[in-house]
Amino acid sequence: SGVVGADRKQFMLVSSEAMEQSSAQAYVKTLTAARSKGELNVDPILTKRVQDIARRLIAQTGVFREDALKWKWQVNVINEDTLNAWCMPGGRIVVYSGIIKKLNLTDAQLAAVMGHEIAHALREHSREQASTDQLKNIGIFAVATATGLGDLGASALNLASQYTISLPFSRS
Repeated sequence: SGVVGADRKQFMLVSSEAMEQSSAQAYVKTLTAARSKGELNVDPILTKRVQDIARRLIAQTGVFREDALKWKWQVNVINEDTLNAWCMPGGRIVVYSGIIKKLNLTDAQLAAVMGHEIAHALREHSREQASTDQLKNIGIFAVATATGLGDLGASALNLASQYTISLPFSRS
């Protein structure tokens, strides 16, 4: 529960090692794509600003999880109009320039956004979501197999679960 007193039970079927490995691969893929389009860390002043704020936030993560201080933190800025930022498991952060520029964020506001994203990684929300998705897929396969629905039926069940279970609680 940590010092914040949040004592919510989490369903963890996917290992932290598997999440670490897949997030490392996804992060490299994201950075490679941004680099190939000339969008990665193109503004040295903005990049330094984001990295300085991240450094100060990262120094505080031990309050919530001591192991987070040993994560291989990476912080990059992608030059896109996207109003978003995220932090993957293991401390891989991307901030899109659009959220800073379009909203004219102060350092404090940017720190709030980044702190929120870091909190997702500290609380392992991605691992929890991947575990829930894996269980859902096992259930869909079991129902489709037991009822003889086949691949088309399994696809229909998956689509139904997306619109009745997953999407109502997402940002979309």
